[in-house]
Amino acid sequence: MAQISPSVPQTKTLLLGPFVGDITRSSVKIWLNIQEAAAEDQNIYVTLEAVKQGPRNEAERLKRDEKKEPPITNVTESQAEPAGVIRCLKSDLGTGVVTICDLNANTQYFYQLWQDEAHTITLNLNPSLSDNDQEGIPPKGLQPKDLFF
Repeated sequence: MAQISPSVPQTKTLLLGPFVGDITRSSVKIWLNIQEAAAEDQNIYVTLEAVKQGPRNEAERLKRDEKKEPPITNVTESQAEPAGVIRCLKSDLGTGVVTICDLNANTQYFYQLWQDEAHTITLNLNPSLSDNDQEGIPPKGLQPKDLFF
C-alpha cells in the first residue's frame, strides 16, 4: 500500500494545483503552479506507485470472470518510483506540467510531489494546515487520499 512520507518543514508555496488530466491508457499529465517559481525556476519531482490493477484486456477480464476472481486486485509488490520532473518556470509565471508515460492500463496510481530530487521533502499540498488545527475545522487543500488517479 502507498506509504505517506512524514511531514517536513515546507519551503515552497503551492499556488494552484496539482491538476491531473489528459489521462490515457498509458500516460497522464500533472500541472501545477509554484509561487516561488515566479521569482526563479523550480523543479518539483513526481513519484508514482501502482496500488490497484484491473484486467489489462478483454481476454484477461473473461479469464478472471471464469475463475470468479475479483475484477480489481491490490498491487502488493509495488514501490514508489521516480516518474518525472515538473519544471515550474519563471517565464511561465511559476507554472509547470509533466507528461508521465509508460503507465499500465487499468491501473490506479498514488502520486507524491517532492521539493528535492532525493524525495525527502514533500511539497506542501495543504498550505492552510497550520491555520486549521482547531477541532472541527477541516483542513483546506489536498489530503493524501486525494493523490490517486
